Amino acid sequence: MGVFVVRVYLPVLQRAFALSNTIRNSHHLILMFMLVVPLPNLAASELSQNQSSIELFEKKIRPLLSAHCTSCHGQAKQLSSLRLDSREALLEGGSRGPAIIPGDASLSLLAKAVRHDGLKMPPDGEKLAIEEIASIEEWINLGAVWPVYDSEPSIASD
Repeated sequence: MGVFVVRVYLPVLQRAFALSNTIRNSHHLILMFMLVVPLPNLAASELSQNQSSIELFEKKIRPLLSAHCTSCHGQAKQLSSLRLDSREALLEGGSRGPAIIPGDASLSLLAKAVRHDGLKMPPDGEKLAIEEIASIEEWINLGAVWPVYDSEPSIASD
């Protein structure tokens, strides 16, 4: 059925018991307030969400960054002091600040740039497709998962 977690919220109970002298010293009532919280699929859903985020990154985000971004923002060349070839580099950002704010695409410079909201990336050529922009925003909103492997697949600069 799932995972059960037993938690005793003693500090909360002690504050509640402080209201009444008769309750404060009652050990039986403390036992009554022990909570058994069913968490049926918490671990499974977290694992599934993480797997979905990795799949989104590997199938859509890594190829997009490789095809459209790393020739100007990769290992060999860093316009505006910005690299887009690792999560750490995205978080560090460039001369304008962090490229992403994990969990909030609306505040992320990368999302603004691909939407052509102020910045316009890629600068040469057409704006990314609506679906590609939506994938980048979804990835950022999901926390910008960037899996790390023993032998890291690279995002090659063109």
